[in-house]
Amino acid sequence: MIDNSDNTNLYKHLLIEESSDVDDAGAHVCKSGFTTHVVCGEVTETNVESSFKASNGRTYITREMIRTDIINMGGDSGGPVFSYSPIKLPYVSVVGITIAGDESKTDYIPLSVILRITKLSYNLSIIVTPQ
Repeated sequence: MIDNSDNTNLYKHLLIEESSDVDDAGAHVCKSGFTTHVVCGEVTETNVESSFKASNGRTYITREMIRTDIINMGGDSGGPVFSYSPIKLPYVSVVGITIAGDESKTDYIPLSVILRITKLSYNLSIIVTPQ
């Protein structure tokens, strides 16, 4: 479930129904972050490589990211990125996890990349339970 408590009139909670890939520039996606809450925008670039400096002083390079025009502030990293169909609300589809960004962009790692890496490293997979 994704908390959408800023919207107290409609869809206070978004229910995760499935996972999917959104990898086309121009696609509509949203993210939920601790600081900015639920914010939506568009995919602006795919297969992005970016680097960031962690609090431990090390620089990390991430590949296969998706870039959006969604605002991102400190505390938002790790939040879900999702897509939805207006006719299926309050059900949404998770597409990735927020990794980095600033006042003009959010980069996220697609769920398919996360699952591929965790499957190789830890033999983890996603299980969807019937409703």
